[in-house]
Order: sequence, then C-alpha cells, then structure tokens
Amino acid sequence: LPSHDKRHCSHFVEHIPVHLPDGKFGMVEFMNEVYRILMPGGTIRIEAPYWTSERAWQDPTHCRAITDVTFLYFNKKHAEAMRVDHYTGKCNFEPLSRTYCLTEEWESKAPEAQQWAIKHYVNVVADIHFVLRKIDL
Repeated sequence: LPSHDKRHCSHFVEHIPVHLPDGKFGMVEFMNEVYRILMPGGTIRIEAPYWTSERAWQDPTHCRAITDVTFLYFNKKHAEAMRVDHYTGKCNFEPLSRTYCLTEEWESKAPEAQQWAIKHYVNVVADIHFVLRKIDL
C-alpha cells in the first residue's frame, strides 16, 4: 500500500476519554475518524500498554486499558456475534495481527512458559500492538 494508506498510533488510545463533552464515546469517535481518513484497504497500527501491565494503570492520564479484544468491537462480524454492534460506530476493521511486547524478564523464556504467564500473571506483557485494516461496511 502507498504510505498514505497506513497510519500509526503509538500510546495514544489509552488517553482517549471514555465520554466526550458532547456525550459520545471517545474511542468510538476516534475509530470512526480513523475509518473515515483511511483509504479502502488502508491499515492502522495501534500500540498501547497491555491491560495486565502496571504501565496501563500507573499513569493518571490513562482513561482506559487495552485488552486482546478491545478492537474486535470495531469489526462488524465480531460485534454482531458479541451482540454489541448497536454501539460500536460506523466503521469496520479487519484485525490483521496482534503482537505482545513482553517485559525483559519474559523475553528469553520458552514460548510455552510465556503463553502460560501471559494468561496467569501480571507484568508479563508491557505493550500490545494491533494492525487493523479498513474493510467495507
């Protein structure tokens, strides 16, 4: 894709207010705007602190935590399956990838140990990265 079809958002979404002054949901409005500006098939890479990391909670300017499924709400098929399609906005993104950035302590551990720790411990994953592609509504 040409460079204008790709966007990158690093450590911003966790700062989006839950509610905007007009009463709308901040993340929904943000994702609608990303959808509007991307060309068809364009992608956005989103990086944020992972919800089980202290980093997600220690910053007093963070308004939300980002989980494995946060952005599935902006995929029409998943939103319909979860029965939440009535409030997820006017956008549709296909999740292309989800990557965990592990803390230094866990980077050298065996993959099986990493996977178990991700599900059962805090402060194993520092950040989570998503790549989402704009698809037709």
